[in-house]
Amino acid sequence: MVIQRKALPFRLSNRDIYLPPGTQVRYDGCEDSPEYGVVVHCWQEETCQHYDCYVAFFGDSQPTETPAEKPYVLRYFSGSLTVIGSNQPIEFDGLDRALCVRTYFDIDAEEMHTLFIASIRDLASADYTAEQINAWADRAPSADVWRELAADGRKTWIAEAEGYRMAGFISLEADGHIDHLFVAPDFARRGIASRLLNHLEHHARLVKIPCLFTEASEVARPIFERQGFAVIERRDFELGGVAIHNYAMEKSLAG
Repeated sequence: MVIQRKALPFRLSNRDIYLPPGTQVRYDGCEDSPEYGVVVHCWQEETCQHYDCYVAFFGDSQPTETPAEKPYVLRYFSGSLTVIGSNQPIEFDGLDRALCVRTYFDIDAEEMHTLFIASIRDLASADYTAEQINAWADRAPSADVWRELAADGRKTWIAEAEGYRMAGFISLEADGHIDHLFVAPDFARRGIASRLLNHLEHHARLVKIPCLFTEASEVARPIFERQGFAVIERRDFELGGVAIHNYAMEKSLAG
């Protein structure tokens, strides 16, 4: 299943320039401190005729040698970035340059509704009965509900592949609750969920959230476990009169 995206609204400026891969940059739009990274891909966005970049960010300082951990990738308009350093490429492994994690826009809501249902029906069928799948999918939030949820103070991020294809999404509430993590069937088993979780955890640490917790399905449980979450208990409940279960899980960010 391929989900097509519309072009996103970006702000233009007189700094709209092509930034070659390897360009070292700083982003000053974070609340606490600047973020430092390296451009891994830059292209001219056809709709608005400006330059967009995928940037591998390393945190609040630029590494001087090969980083020990994988960077997290975000998409930015080139005019929002400040060029720094010598522009010598920084080498690192394991980066999927064709995918970025960006913040949610209201125009994403329709695709989130579609992806939610597709993910449940295609990816959860090995772990849940047809009756359970139907009861779960029938409770898919509408586009209007997704917009309402996004406006309640939570953070929502979209994993986006080239061609504006939505690969997955994740949401974090202010108390550390991970409310949703879903991946499109076409992008399953490609590390998308882990990329989203890494991005969410990076944000949670920046804003000093002490603990992350969630209710994970059978499908999601091993993904969370690989990210260091522990099962607290199995939760048995009903959806529309149909018995189903998931797992309460949490991860401490203290220390």
